[in-house]
Amino acid sequence: MKVLVGSPIKQKTNVLEKFLTSLKELEKDDLEIKYIFIDDNDKKESSDSLLSFRRSEENVDIYKLNNVESNYICDSFTHRWSKDIVNKVIDFKNFIIEIAKKEDFDYLFFIDSDLILHPKTLKRLLSLNKEIVSTVFWTKWYPSSMAEPQVWLKDNYTLYDNDYGEEISKDEEEKRKLSFIEMLKKPGTYKVGGLGACTLIDKSSLNKGVNFSRLYNISYIGEDRHFCIRAAALGIQLYVDTYYPAYHIYREEDLEGVDEYKKGNINLDFKINRLNAYNTLKVALEGIGDCGYNKPINRQYLNFFEEDLVSSILFNYNGTIIKDRVKNKREIISYKIIEMNNIDEVKIKVIYSDRGYSNDYSYYKEFFSEFIVKILKNEYKIVSWDNKVEREPIVTPLIRKAKDKGNKLTLSMVVKNEENRFLKEVLISAKEYIDNAVIIDDGSTDNTVDIIEDILKDIPYRLIKNEESKFSNEVSLRRQQWDETIKINPDWIVFLDADEIFEDKFKDYIRVLMENTEVDGYLFRLYDFWDENHYRDDSLWCAHNTYRLFLIRYQENYNYLFKETAQHCGRIPYNCINLPYFITTLRLKHYGWARVQDRIEKYNRYMKLDPKGEFGSLEQYKSILDKNPSLTLWEENNM
Repeated sequence: MKVLVGSPIKQKTNVLEKFLTSLKELEKDDLEIKYIFIDDNDKKESSDSLLSFRRSEENVDIYKLNNVESNYICDSFTHRWSKDIVNKVIDFKNFIIEIAKKEDFDYLFFIDSDLILHPKTLKRLLSLNKEIVSTVFWTKWYPSSMAEPQVWLKDNYTLYDNDYGEEISKDEEEKRKLSFIEMLKKPGTYKVGGLGACTLIDKSSLNKGVNFSRLYNISYIGEDRHFCIRAAALGIQLYVDTYYPAYHIYREEDLEGVDEYKKGNINLDFKINRLNAYNTLKVALEGIGDCGYNKPINRQYLNFFEEDLVSSILFNYNGTIIKDRVKNKREIISYKIIEMNNIDEVKIKVIYSDRGYSNDYSYYKEFFSEFIVKILKNEYKIVSWDNKVEREPIVTPLIRKAKDKGNKLTLSMVVKNEENRFLKEVLISAKEYIDNAVIIDDGSTDNTVDIIEDILKDIPYRLIKNEESKFSNEVSLRRQQWDETIKINPDWIVFLDADEIFEDKFKDYIRVLMENTEVDGYLFRLYDFWDENHYRDDSLWCAHNTYRLFLIRYQENYNYLFKETAQHCGRIPYNCINLPYFITTLRLKHYGWARVQDRIEKYNRYMKLDPKGEFGSLEQYKSILDKNPSLTLWEENNM
C-alpha cells in the first residue's frame, strides 16, 4: 500500500524536531511511505532539521514553493492567520494533492507540523477503510478555555447538531456540545461535519476532486472548511477516529507535555487492548448465544474461541439445545476488566443473561463468568471461560408457554337463542380453522344446542348449559366462559360471539400467526354490519378504527383479571393487553346489528339494564334506532 505523507512546514525548530521524531516512530510495517515537505521556514535551523530527516529516512522530498513573506503570528495566547497565509497554505496542500494523484498513491496523509502522533496512528486510520478520516486531538484555543477537538459537526466550528430551522436554547446548545465532546473522549470512529490537520484521504476521494481551494460563495477563512464542504458536496463522508489521539503543541509551553503524552501512550495501549478484548468477547459471547435447535451456532463466532472451548460449546449445542428444542438470545448485562501485568492478556468478569424457549416454555437466566482474552498480532482469542455460575435475577420475567409448532386453536363462545340468527354461519366458518371449542349456552330455549352439536360433531368440543341466564351480570358469565375454556389448557383461544365472522383469508393466515413465539395476542379491527353488505361508519359507530384483542395465547402462569362491571366487562380478561401483542390487518365482521329486529331488541335491553349509561354510552344506545345511519359497502379482500 502506497501512502504519501505530506506537510507544509513553517515551524519553530524545537517543535519541528518533536514532530519529525514522531513521524519516525510511526508503525509502517509493509507500507510504502513517501514524505513531501513544503519548506516555508524562515529559520535555517528548521530547514536543517528537514534535511537531517531526509538523510535518515527514505523517499523524502523537500520543496520550496513560495518565498513571499507572510505575517504569521504564533504566541502564547493564540495563532493568528491572515488571508495571505491561508492562501499560501491552500497552494501548498493542493500541490501535494496533485503529486499524490500523479504518482498514484493509495492514500494521502496530511499532518500539521505541531502534532505528535501515537505510533499506531497511521495503521489505525488505514484499517478503517474510510474515504476521509482524521485522528482527533485536543486544543485550548485560548489559555483559559476548555480543551476542544479539531473536528466539528456543522458550519465554521459548531460542536452541536440541530435540524434545519430548529431553535434551541443556550442551555440546550451547551448540553448537546458537551454530549459531542464526551462522545469523542470514548475510543471509536464517528461521523463529523468538519475536520483537519491530521487527515487521511483515500485515492477515490482524490480522484473525485477534493482540494483546499476557496469556494467563492463561502466566507470561512480556514482552508479546512472549504475542503470539508467540497468533500460533503461530492458525497464523501467525513469521520474522526478517537482511538489514538494526537498531541498538539499549540504553544511553546506545550512542549513540556510531550514526554508525558508518550508515557501515556503506553497506558493507552493497555486501554485500547482492554477495550478491543471486551468488544471481541461481547461479539463472540452474544453471537454464540444467539442460536437454537433451528439455528446452528455461527462458525464466525466460534473462531474467537480457543479450540478446547469450541469443543465444549459445540458439545452443549449438540446436546441440550437440540434435545430440549432451545431457542436462545444472550446479552451482556455488565462487565469489569481486571488489571493484569501482561499487556497481551485481558481478564474480564461478565454478568450475562440467556433468554429464550425450551420445550415450548420461556426461560430467563443470569450467569457470572470470568474470561481471559489473549492478544497476538492484533488478533484476540478467548482462551479461558471459568466460573459459569447462575445467579438470581433481580427481576424474573413471566415464564411463558411459547410453542412454535403444533399449536391448537380453541374457539371460546357464549350463545343464547341463536337458532334464527347467525350461529350456523359463524360455526361453519370457524370450523375451517379451529381445533376444538368451548361454548357456554346461557339458557337457550330454542334449538341453539342442536345446531352446535350438529356442526361441531366432527371436532372435540365442550358445551356447558346454564339453566338460567347470567347475562344480566355479564362479568359472572364471562368468568364462567374463561374458567371453562382454560380447563382444557388451550394453546391459543379465539373469542367470538355468535354473530361474528372473520373475513375469508383469516383461515389462511391463522397458523402462521400462532407460530410466533414472541407474541401472546393479536389485535383486529371489528366492523359493525348494519345489513348483509354494509357496515356503519360514523362518530358513534367506529369500532373499525381501533384494534381489539380477539386472539390470545393462554399463559398458565399469568394472573388474568376481569373488569368487575355488570355490563361491558369485556369478553376476555382486561390485562391480556399487558402481554406482548401484535396488530394484524385481518378484519372481523360483526352482524349483531345487521337486522332491524336485533337492533330493537338490543336497544330495549341496554335501556333496561343500563338506563343511565353507567356502563356504556347513552348517546350510542339511542343512536341504535337511527333511521338514516351512515353506511359503507364492505369489500372482501382475499389478497
